[in-house]
Formats: sequence, C-alpha cells, structure tokens
Amino acid sequence: MGWGVRGITFVDDSRVAFSNPVRQSLFEYADCLDGGKPKAEAAAAAVQRVFPSSAARGVRMRVPMPGHPLSEAETVQVWSLVLSAPCGVKLNFTLIVEQKGRQSAVEASQAANCAAFL
Repeated sequence: MGWGVRGITFVDDSRVAFSNPVRQSLFEYADCLDGGKPKAEAAAAAVQRVFPSSAARGVRMRVPMPGHPLSEAETVQVWSLVLSAPCGVKLNFTLIVEQKGRQSAVEASQAANCAAFL
C-alpha cells in the first residue's frame, strides 16, 4: 500500500487457523476463534483497519495447488469462478489438463469479463 496501491483482492476459501497469526501478520488470535474467520475476508478487514482508504476485499474461492489433480467437476468449478471474476481483476494461472494419462499445461492470462477469453 506504501507504493500507491489502493486496491487489493485476497482470494482463499479456507479459514484462519491457530497457526496462521504467528506466520502471517494480517491475522490475529481473535480471527481463529469459533472455527476461524474466512481468510480472505479477515485479511481484507485487516488491511482496511491499517489503511482505511484502501479498496481491500476478500473473495472466497478455491485456488488449486500446483501439482494437485482436480476432478472434472472441480475443473469446471475453477473455470467458472475464473470467468466470473469482476472486471479489472487480472488473473494469471496455469491449468494442468490430464487426459488419458497425458498432461498438458494451459497458460492463461486474462482480464475477466473485459475481453474474450475462450
């Protein structure tokens, strides 16, 4: 935020665990209570507390880890979420597609809903 950045979007679908505050300064002990707050929203709220004029927001979305296989249903869900991201959110990712035992990487970069993607 010190370099003029005003907008930031946190993307995560997990909750704050007790191990997070000691490693990640955006989280506090209170964020862990009652099963933990959603990470993306808690991180955005922390940025807003520190820098109220920022445009921080949290989006609950599963981000697949590199090298972890996805089922066909999960792949469809990820593409759906990527394609429905708000205009202006720049997304960069690599999708590893496995068909009949062969893997191929699909590099994708897009400004969601601002340009044709597929």
